[in-house]
Amino acid sequence: MANRPKLSVHPQATDTFIRIPRPQRVLDLSRPLVPTKSSLLEAHLQGESPTDTNTIGTKDASIPTTFDANKEPLQASFFPLQAINIKSSQKRPRDNLKSLENLGRFTQDTVEWAVQTRRGHSSLIMVKKLDRVVGIKEEKVLEQINHKNIIHLNYVLEDADSLFLGFEYCRVTLREILHVHLRLEELHLQYIARSIFGALIYLGGLGIVHHNVGLRTIRVVGHDLRVVLSGFDSATQNASMQYSNTDIVDLGFVLLDCMEGHPQSAEKKRVRYIEEQRAMNKVFGLSLPERWSGCKQLIDCLDDIFSENRPIDVKMLKPHQFFASQSQDAACLRPFVELVTLECYTQWVPGI
Repeated sequence: MANRPKLSVHPQATDTFIRIPRPQRVLDLSRPLVPTKSSLLEAHLQGESPTDTNTIGTKDASIPTTFDANKEPLQASFFPLQAINIKSSQKRPRDNLKSLENLGRFTQDTVEWAVQTRRGHSSLIMVKKLDRVVGIKEEKVLEQINHKNIIHLNYVLEDADSLFLGFEYCRVTLREILHVHLRLEELHLQYIARSIFGALIYLGGLGIVHHNVGLRTIRVVGHDLRVVLSGFDSATQNASMQYSNTDIVDLGFVLLDCMEGHPQSAEKKRVRYIEEQRAMNKVFGLSLPERWSGCKQLIDCLDDIFSENRPIDVKMLKPHQFFASQSQDAACLRPFVELVTLECYTQWVPGI
């Protein structure tokens, strides 16, 4: 048999697949754990020390335990079971505590979430702990809502001081998507814009104003890649007012952040600044305007959003055709969701 030619190996190729050890649980629980890349990212987003954010596997009294009505809860448990009531409605059937199992917790933008699953089901639930007064306010808004592009509230638990809202699992935020090494393009922005615009139309019909449409409150549901609006703690309801210009303008700034590739400064998030840039024939003050020069529908839609000459009812009831397109498939966001998992929560070296 003829000798096979030997392959030359690039000097850097030998380092490509070197196993990077993941942080493991420290046997001595009195010692701190090595921060993961997830904790470092959280520290970067929140401007805090990495040791003040997520650590993995710590076993202390504040970590949520498995729901078991027959057991006494830990004194500082995330979910105190004593004197707890399950609030239910026709939209949210009564949950059985024994069927819910806590898997762990994570902190995102200073908000602590617990992750649960129902025994016998494959879906996950995100649970947020709120002050009772704030939680009741958010619950009153959410219990009226049933829309595919608004986060779904599964159940509500309460005790004397707190409220626990259980949502469908949608861990990934649009802010995290902007951290990956893959740029959003016009088709992605159109899918996001159409989804949130549909949610705002629905909310307007109920007289609800969100007041906090942004990168942190727009999420992607993992299993079907729906874009949903969350974070209703600042929402208000006024039956006499159908639509608010605040939310649609905030959606416009979200689209500009996506075009820029990162959150812009507060100085640039003013309608007056946008008008000044357009008066100088500039593309909204973007650093790389040429990248979007061929996206006429997107540019026209943003002009429509920020225009003070068009009443809000006209903007919402006769929307720009950019919002009306149905050509975008939810699968267009799958690479971004996968990359968020790789780049934000694991040790990952991007190739670009």
